[in-house]
Amino acid sequence: MEPNKEKIILDENFGRISVALGLEDKLLKNGVLPERTIQERSAVVTGIVHGYLEKGHWQTAVDMIYKNGSVGLLYGGRKEELEGLIKSAIKPEDFDKENISGYTVNSIEMLIKKKHAKLVYEIALMKNMPVDASSNLLALTKKEVGVELWREGMSSIAMRVKDEQPIEAYSLFSRINDHEATNNLYQQLITNFSLSNFGFLKEVAEKDDWSRKVERLTSLVRAALNADYSKYKIEHGFGSRLGSDLYKIVSDNNIKLNVKHKKRMREFVAFHADYSDMDKIDDKNIQLLWAKRNCESNPETAYGIFLEQKYTGREVIPTAHRIFDRGYKDVNINWLRKGKRVEILTKHLEGIFNRVPKSKLDQRESLARKLGNISELRRIGLIKWNNKNYRHPEKAYKLLIESGIDINDLTLDQIRANLIEKELEEHKKSTLIFGPSFYWLDKRDRIGYERIYEALLNGVNGNSWPGKAYELSASKGDIERVTRAREAVLERNPANRTLRFFKDAKDKIGYEASLEKLSIEYNVPKEAIISMTGGIS
Repeated sequence: MEPNKEKIILDENFGRISVALGLEDKLLKNGVLPERTIQERSAVVTGIVHGYLEKGHWQTAVDMIYKNGSVGLLYGGRKEELEGLIKSAIKPEDFDKENISGYTVNSIEMLIKKKHAKLVYEIALMKNMPVDASSNLLALTKKEVGVELWREGMSSIAMRVKDEQPIEAYSLFSRINDHEATNNLYQQLITNFSLSNFGFLKEVAEKDDWSRKVERLTSLVRAALNADYSKYKIEHGFGSRLGSDLYKIVSDNNIKLNVKHKKRMREFVAFHADYSDMDKIDDKNIQLLWAKRNCESNPETAYGIFLEQKYTGREVIPTAHRIFDRGYKDVNINWLRKGKRVEILTKHLEGIFNRVPKSKLDQRESLARKLGNISELRRIGLIKWNNKNYRHPEKAYKLLIESGIDINDLTLDQIRANLIEKELEEHKKSTLIFGPSFYWLDKRDRIGYERIYEALLNGVNGNSWPGKAYELSASKGDIERVTRAREAVLERNPANRTLRFFKDAKDKIGYEASLEKLSIEYNVPKEAIISMTGGIS
């Protein structure tokens, strides 16, 4: 017979190891081992709670003791021991703004409700606890621990962070009305001035009573002007207000500055004012210095200031060039400043032209056209014909004509021939009406017109477009060529088509000739045809 095994007595360690193994739920099932003695059941529950705390799950432990009814009643640990374990289990990062959860907040509120306010107070003062979390935890305990202890706690937190987080410390001292501490901290911030604290110091000073407001603002201005502000260059775009704020403080409060500080203030504003502040600052020296400092980041406003002050320094042309580049190379770029349109002056466009490399043909073309530089237009036109990398016959033709080239020029004639041949080839199957348009022909090009007329009238490879020749010569008022084209249209096309063609053109001669031809062809009186077509007015 197998010997009887001695029954195992369950203790606290049994509960702790169940948490380590993840088996605590089995022990808690059906009322926590109901077959065991009350002492064993209490020991197991106590062990489970302590196991949770050892793993840092203090919220779960608090829930188990105070929210789980009968299970919580079995917990046998002493209050002092429990508080020590909870305090050891809590981590400051549990209270970071990014990490804190409703579960954590509810657990804290439960601890206060169950007479652990002093514990929560101590948690608030833990090292490395986030400042906002510390002050919020103290606020929760204020009623239980009393106002004096709450003030001590707030002061303790403020003292802990005043060197690294002086603004937060100032706020804490203010909440407990510790005027001596706020005054000392304000002086500390002024003594160890940083532009990152400028806005805060300004706000505090402006809220002070009049007797100290000007004194504090004067100290702030001097501290800002003595700072090495070049280290704090603020990128524009979202709008720094440091410069305009400083200027406004000095102006509104009639703060006296010595010569050195006046110079420093101009430089400060130039470093730390947004373009939109320039309309509010009436000091021309400050405006000009700002424009020089910021002509790269905000060339439009800087250029406007240069024009207003008739400034001719070395910064002007590069600033205009930046605007030209930012304006998609538009020579007519313009913008609003103080309700008025501003555009780049012609003399500055000339400066831009001289800066643009000769290889940037499109930029130089737009500038040359605006400036009336015909020699440059001709240079670019020849490149667009002769250089295979840039070849564009239509543009070459337009640029050479625009440059005033002799219309008998051999190169121009070669370009015309190329364009005419190309267009006729593309339209060789098109009809009388929808033939080549030669839209590129310049009205000043008499020879080009004559060449195109002959090509349309006589055609190539058996194709001709006398209707287009007619329209072209009619648009020029060229009676002799209109006559020749009319005869060709009548000769080469059926009368039913030419009747409509000349009716639309309001050409009585062509219409009458077509009418006569149709009347004979169909043996129908001309009057009957006119009644059907509506005649010609």
